[in-house]
This record gives sequence, C-alpha cells and structure tokens, in this order.
Amino acid sequence: MNDAGLLGATGLSERLFKRCVFPASPTQLEFENILSDAAEIREAKVRVYGESAYNNDDPVADMWERFFDVKRKFQRLETLTKLTAEGDSLAIPPLIDAYRDILNYAAMGVQVLEKHYGKIPLDKS
Repeated sequence: MNDAGLLGATGLSERLFKRCVFPASPTQLEFENILSDAAEIREAKVRVYGESAYNNDDPVADMWERFFDVKRKFQRLETLTKLTAEGDSLAIPPLIDAYRDILNYAAMGVQVLEKHYGKIPLDKS
C-alpha cells in the first residue's frame, strides 16, 4: 500500500499523517508552539474587539490596514530591541509580545487578501 492508501486507511489529516511518518524536528515543534500561542492571543482579542477587521469589502483598504498594523508593530519592535540590547530586561516580555502580534497581523493580512483574491498556492521552494 502506498502513502495515499495508508493516509485514507488511517482517517488522519494529511498533515497529521505526515507528522506520524516523519516526526518534526525540535525547532519545528517550538515554532508550532509559538504559532499556537499567537492563535490563543488572537482568539482572546477577537472576543474583546470582534471581527470588524475582517468585514471590510474594500481590498485596497484591507491591504493598507494590515500594512499599517504591521508597520506600527515594527516601530515598537525597533524601540524594544534597542532597549533590550542596552540591557533593559523589562523590555523582553513586551518584545516577545510584539513578535507574536506581528505573526497575527501577518496571518490577518493573508486572510483578507485571500478573501478578496482567492487562495494562492504555497511556494515551498
């Protein structure tokens, strides 16, 4: 039986099947944990602020909104990175939070672009 036959026989998603056959590296697991943490933060923020960021029917406005969300966080990253580099250990937790926020804003950017223009095939090269 080939991989496709095994996949069908297990009833697992393709991603989970591949994980069982080809275990992830430790850094991949860390990466996935970070993404999971960012998803939890997003869920909490959606409960507080709602889904209005996803309800714009204007693709140009959507693109610019996500751009300025990320730009604002990059400015915060710059400030916090400088503080951390200068030895301010109190800047480390907000620095990590800013990176998580950028993950979420980037994902939101993909969501709104795909809403307007359709899913783009992944370039895994």
